Amino acid sequence: MTPAFSASRARFLFAALLTAATVSLTACTGTEERAPNLRLAVLTAGGEALGYVDTAPPESDASPPAAPTLTPVGPVDGGRDLHTADGGRSLLLTRRTGAERRRAELTPGTPFAGLPFPTCLTRSAVDAARTRLLVLSECSGDVQRLALYRMDGTVVWTATLGTAVPPLSTPDAPPVNIAVVGDVAVVSRPALGGGSEVVRAAPRNVGDPVAVASLPERTVAVRDLAALSGGTVYAATDSGVYPLLDTGLPDLTRRVAAFGERRLDRLWGEPLGARTLLFGWHDPALSGGDAYLRVWDGAASGTPPSTAQNVAYVTDLRDVTLAPDGNLYVLSRTALTRFDAVLGVQSGNWQARTLLGSLNDARALAWLVP
Repeated sequence: MTPAFSASRARFLFAALLTAATVSLTACTGTEERAPNLRLAVLTAGGEALGYVDTAPPESDASPPAAPTLTPVGPVDGGRDLHTADGGRSLLLTRRTGAERRRAELTPGTPFAGLPFPTCLTRSAVDAARTRLLVLSECSGDVQRLALYRMDGTVVWTATLGTAVPPLSTPDAPPVNIAVVGDVAVVSRPALGGGSEVVRAAPRNVGDPVAVASLPERTVAVRDLAALSGGTVYAATDSGVYPLLDTGLPDLTRRVAAFGERRLDRLWGEPLGARTLLFGWHDPALSGGDAYLRVWDGAASGTPPSTAQNVAYVTDLRDVTLAPDGNLYVLSRTALTRFDAVLGVQSGNWQARTLLGSLNDARALAWLVP
């Protein structure tokens, strides 16, 4: 059964979502217009192909729109992730060999500045304000390295992490995760003997081109990291979700009650006006149990306390994004589905429509305004 938000919390979020959904809808004359179409970029084929689908608003005075189709853009060499940038006017594509900015037409764009070390990117993350891009390089036989970019493609700093000693091959070892807040980065990686170890990287002085990485510190198994507006980073663990301390370690005294003590394997912080919704998902392929995507509004307390709400049961979940049309877009390995977030937050009824099916090993998703 889907837990319910408190009435006051639901009303607040409904108003915030409605505001987000109507951004740029009022012309200088004050006339309200319908939400513009959005373009959703989708990385498929295990990261080797990029395409897009244009979506119409759910309500329309015209005849029902044609069924969406995936328009291929072309091959991608070692695609890793997609991030919305410039308020939707462009996106950031990270590949094994580097990062680049692409405009809404998604044709090859402007590469970010090269890095002073061999580049084998495996992870990337943006801060909640989308002013920084953090990338992790993991070349065979080399130490892990970080680079922090500004959104114009220039480098803020680079950092070399201490030698990682991965555990022996186990089916449920925690993955490597990264997050960024301002000019500070956090990395969690599997530790020998179980659990994770955390490394924090930051410049010693403002403007230093090389950041200093802390010594690794052991902690519980960290399954994912997500940055929220306000500077808080949350960690998904086997016993719930916890905020990070300034050291980068999970604060195990402050479990997020909304998610309970259940294990979560993925976290996404999706901005909504001045606040961020936190989405969490458990992968039953790793540890059994259910595969519900859940959402928390970020309220630490309330009457009654805020509770994470079930959005949908999703298998093979790959990515989510909350777009300014008031919809949540959810990407699985084989499908792209749209959920009415306004109605979902207001009433718990997350009406769904499958936009694309039969996708080939989809990996990442980002919204644009064409």
